[in-house]
Amino acid sequence: MNISTRVLRKYISCPESETELRHLFDDVGIEVKKSQDEVFSVELLANRGDHYCYAGIAREISGRLGGSVCHPQISEMIVGEDGPKVSIETDLCLIYTATYLETQEPKDLSEESLEPLKAAEIHSLGAPIDATNLSNMEFGQPTHVFDADTIQGTIRVRLTKQGERAWPLFFEDKITLPAGIMVISDDEKILAIAGVIGCEESKTTPNTRRIILESACFDPVHVRKTSRALSIHTTSVARFERGSDPSLPLGGAGRVTFLLESCGWNRVGNTSMKGSWENPNRTIALRVENVNTFLQTDCQTEEIEERLSRYGFSSVRNGSQLDVLVPPHRLWDVEYVSDLYEEIAKSIGYNNTPISLPMIERGELPSAEQLRKEQIEELLLGMGFFEVITDGFYGSGLLSQLNLSPEHPLQSHVSTQNALDRGYSLLKNNAFLHAVSAVSKNIKRHIFDVKIFEWTRYFLPNTKAKNGVCTEKPVLWGAVCGKERPGLWTQDKHKSDLFFLKGIIEEFANEYRLPLHLTEKSIDHPLYSSLHPYRQAQISLRGSVVGIVGEIHPEVAQRFKIKKQRPCYFEIDVDALYAKSDPLEYKIPNAIQPLKRTISFALPHGFSSQKVQDCVQAVCDWYRVVDLFPFQEDGHSWSSVTFELSFENPNGNVSADAVNTTLQELIAQVNTKYGSEGVYHR
Repeated sequence: MNISTRVLRKYISCPESETELRHLFDDVGIEVKKSQDEVFSVELLANRGDHYCYAGIAREISGRLGGSVCHPQISEMIVGEDGPKVSIETDLCLIYTATYLETQEPKDLSEESLEPLKAAEIHSLGAPIDATNLSNMEFGQPTHVFDADTIQGTIRVRLTKQGERAWPLFFEDKITLPAGIMVISDDEKILAIAGVIGCEESKTTPNTRRIILESACFDPVHVRKTSRALSIHTTSVARFERGSDPSLPLGGAGRVTFLLESCGWNRVGNTSMKGSWENPNRTIALRVENVNTFLQTDCQTEEIEERLSRYGFSSVRNGSQLDVLVPPHRLWDVEYVSDLYEEIAKSIGYNNTPISLPMIERGELPSAEQLRKEQIEELLLGMGFFEVITDGFYGSGLLSQLNLSPEHPLQSHVSTQNALDRGYSLLKNNAFLHAVSAVSKNIKRHIFDVKIFEWTRYFLPNTKAKNGVCTEKPVLWGAVCGKERPGLWTQDKHKSDLFFLKGIIEEFANEYRLPLHLTEKSIDHPLYSSLHPYRQAQISLRGSVVGIVGEIHPEVAQRFKIKKQRPCYFEIDVDALYAKSDPLEYKIPNAIQPLKRTISFALPHGFSSQKVQDCVQAVCDWYRVVDLFPFQEDGHSWSSVTFELSFENPNGNVSADAVNTTLQELIAQVNTKYGSEGVYHR
């Protein structure tokens, strides 16, 4: 908003120096973006509709410096039944006034009165329109004028029906309005979209001789929604959507009437006023000692009363407290006693309040969960991961990339009502979509080596949950793609693949003594169909499934336009990572070395080696995989897995023959269980 400092000085006594005035603006919370030729371009507070005018800014300066605010002259408006016929059919209109004016020979407003418009770079469009713009800028009360000769019947404030059309100002043609939009209409057409913009069919022209002056107060939330729905933003919207003064419509009409009467216009009859708004007389109890404690000041009751009165608040002493009455222009943003603290602090000046640090008696040690989280983050950062933050929402368009069947578990969501953006219409019920999307966006920017993780939560619909809507599930997820680390000319470039993520899970297990294991995949897991069918596994902890790890399904990757890359993903419940660690026990090593044997099995393509590992684990004290290589046999793909088994021999009683017998029994067991699936001993 552009304001003239010369005009502002007509409202309030200000510092003569432009520099001092600019510092004063900053001190009261009004940021000056630019200053040129006695014109300030200011950034006003987003929640203060009363700031958007000269009177509002002058009131803020008065609150800081003291002194009275001089308002422009207005005409006294007499409310009577002989004014224009008005009917209000919705509670969203708080107050509506209408006044007839006419002239025989239109004249322009004086150059002096047009000065605020020139500072704001608003061109003169004739006395009626100029007067309404001035009322808006001077008082913060939007007004509008209709050509009275275009109006048929009663002026009605109502909500639109489905399919109604209107022709807003500056539009080339009529537009269809959504149902439920508040409009001003007559018996035949829509005259204006309430609080937003007028319409072409009722606008004034240089030939207009009879007008109806509108001055009203509308529900701010409805005006904001209407403005967004129609993508129309005007100066009236800027005032109304922040909450205009419900007591000001008559005053605004009085200012417009005064300006028009000064250039030859005359009132016809009295002013019609409709509306059910009544001042709620909101009162807030304020204790002086609490103010001084909060601001660390030593203000007396009289001083606080005087400072609040500068902003329009009146107060009555009630024992040791003040009952502060909130004025109508502050009903939209002053509700709690802390709001009054802010007004008093602004009046004193933030730079004039004492500066001190709060008392600290004793710190608090981080919890076990916080320590574990920090340790996990350090581990991931050490492996080259970057932490990311994703949204808690997505849209059906992103979900469709998974190509899920209608009955799939991931089709069940908590939906948001009246989402402004379709991309935020669903509360996420998985973290996988955002993970793949993040990898895709990096690849589009030619960042092919990706390692990212996030602490997040998703929302599973559950009517039995405490909130009656959903269960929140906190998880840690990670996604990798490309090289594991920058390659050197002396080393091969290792890829960040499924086995790299397997190593991370094992690091979690070893570092925090958690019995995390990779177990057989399950088609019942919601992410089963989104991962490669032969390159995925579930993560289990003490017999319960707590996560999943795998390579992203090639078809899913293709839908996200990920080409020539094989990204992988893991997800694990946060509660599992915070689980109690296994006790740390020291075991005295045996004096006699254990007996070790190696054994190799051939597994057909697609067969899980975990099944064989379960058999191996059952017969020995310790084992590991020492060799893995693929080979072709009879035109089919096979994998050869070699295990090294260790047999403890603490007393020297275990013979080599006994170990060999155990190996033969293991081979027979594997052949019996899985021989029919093609597994055999090599």
